Amino acid sequence: MSNKVISIEIGLQSIKICEVSLKKNNPRLYRCITLPTPENLFNDGYIRDNNRLAMLLKEKIKEAKINSKRVIFTISSTKIASREVTLPPVRISKIQEIISTNASEYFPVDLSHYTISYRILERVNKKDDKKLRLYLLAAPNKLVENYYDLAKLMGLRLVATDYVGNSSYQILKSQVKEGSSLFIQIGDHSSLISVIDNGILMLQRTISYGEHEFQNQLEEAQAEAATSRISYDGEEDIVTSPIDAKGSITDSHRYFVSNVLRILNYNYSINNKRVHGIYLLGNSSDNVAMDELLYKETGITVKKVETLSNVTFGKKLVKELTADSHVLTDYLIGIGSSIDPLQFVPSEVLLKAKRQITINNRIALIVGSLVIGIIITITSYLEYRTSLIDQKTIGRDIDKLIDINELHDDYVETKRLYEQMKRIESLSTSPNRYLNDLISELEDKLPEKALVSTMMVTSSDISLNIRVGDKEEAAKTLQSLKNISYIKDIRTNEITEDNMGNDLKIVHFIISAKYDLLKLEEDTKDD
Repeated sequence: MSNKVISIEIGLQSIKICEVSLKKNNPRLYRCITLPTPENLFNDGYIRDNNRLAMLLKEKIKEAKINSKRVIFTISSTKIASREVTLPPVRISKIQEIISTNASEYFPVDLSHYTISYRILERVNKKDDKKLRLYLLAAPNKLVENYYDLAKLMGLRLVATDYVGNSSYQILKSQVKEGSSLFIQIGDHSSLISVIDNGILMLQRTISYGEHEFQNQLEEAQAEAATSRISYDGEEDIVTSPIDAKGSITDSHRYFVSNVLRILNYNYSINNKRVHGIYLLGNSSDNVAMDELLYKETGITVKKVETLSNVTFGKKLVKELTADSHVLTDYLIGIGSSIDPLQFVPSEVLLKAKRQITINNRIALIVGSLVIGIIITITSYLEYRTSLIDQKTIGRDIDKLIDINELHDDYVETKRLYEQMKRIESLSTSPNRYLNDLISELEDKLPEKALVSTMMVTSSDISLNIRVGDKEEAAKTLQSLKNISYIKDIRTNEITEDNMGNDLKIVHFIISAKYDLLKLEEDTKDD
C-alpha cells in the first residue's frame, strides 16, 4: 500500500494541495498546486458549501494527476481554543483520562460541543522538577465535522484533521538544530509566530497581520509618493513630492514589530531564555524594510527561510522548485501535517465508530459461534465414527478380554472430563490467582504491629479488617497499602478506637480496595 497522502490547507484567499509521503522522518513531496479560494465559500475555518468545494477539489486533484485516496486537512480558525497545561509524570494511557476529567477547568465552555486533542510538548525529568508539558486544543464539533463531510463527498478516506500550529511546528522543529529560535510564518491575513528551543515548542502565538495587510500598506505608501498637483491663479503647476515610500512602510510595520517584541519579552519571562535567531517565511519575508526593522528593534539576526531541511522531492517536482524558490515554504503546512498530525475526532464520529465496533463484534460472535458449532459437530461425528470402529474391535475380543469394557468406559469418561476441564480452564480467569502473592506482599509491607483479623475477597473486590495500636500506626498502614501491587482505589470509611484500660488502646478499621486489573493484565502478558 502506498504511503502517499493528499494534504489540503484551505485559506481565505488560496487553497494549497500537495501530495506527500505519510511518515515522521524525511517527508517526500511529490506534487503541489495552489488555487484561489472561491468567493464567499470559506470563513474562519468553516466551509459554507461542501458540495461546491468538493467538486472543485476533485477536479483540480485529477488535473494535477494526484492519485492518493487518503487525505489530511489542516484547519486554521480563531474558533479553536488552545492552552498549555502541566501534568505530573503519568503514563501516556492515563493522559486522556486526566484531560477529560479536568477539561472544564482548562476550557470554560460547554464541552459537549467541542472536540479536544493534545500534543506532548516536553517531558521534564529534572531531579526536583518532573512533569509533562501538554498543548491542549479544543475545536468546535461542527467545524471538524465540516471536514469529515468534505472528505466523504470527495470520495477520500480522512486520515487526520490537523491544526495549523501543529503542522507548522512539525516541520520547523528540525530546521534549526540547536538554540532558541523565533519563526515568523507570514500567511494571507495573519502571521504564526513560534518559539522553538532545541526542537521543543516553547511558545506559539498568532498575530492578525499578514501578507494582505503588508500589500495594502505597500500600495498606500506608493500612492503617497506619487506626483501632487498644485494650482496657482488658475494655472496648473506640477510639483513632485518625493516621500520615502520605504520609510512609510516601515512605520506601518511597527504594529507587527511591536507584537513580535511583546512575544520575545513574554517568552523570556516564562522560559528565562533569549532567542538567538529570527527566521522569516512567506512571500512577504522578501520585504527589506521588515527585515531591517526587526533587526534594528530586536538586535537579533534575521534570516529568510527559502529551503527546508529533511524534506525530499519527487523527480517531477525538481524543475518547479528550481523555477520558484517559494515552493518549499508555501507548502510548509501541507508537508508538516504529514509528519505527526493531531486527531480531532468529533463525538458523533466516535459514537458511530463505537456502534460499528459493536456490530462487528456481534457479527464476529455469530460467525465464531457457527464455526465452533461446525467444529463441534465434525469432532463429534469423528468421535462417533471412531467409537463405532473401537466398538467393533472390542466386540471381536470381548470374550477374551472381558475387563476391556470397564477400561474403555474409564478411558471415555477420563477423556470427557479432561476435555471439559480444558474448556473450563480456557474460559475462566480470575484475579484471585494472585491471592497468594497479595498475601505475601501484605505480610512483607504492612507494619509489624498491624494485624489483619479478617480478609474477604471476590473476583474484583478486597476487604480487610485491620487492628493496630494507635491512629498513627493506622496512618502508616494506609500508606503501606498504597504500595501494594495488584490493588487500587484503597478506601476506609471509619476508624474506631477502643479503650481497653491501663492506657491500652486498639484501633479498628476496615479497608476496601479493588484489584488493579490493568496491572494484572500487564503481568499476565509478561508471564
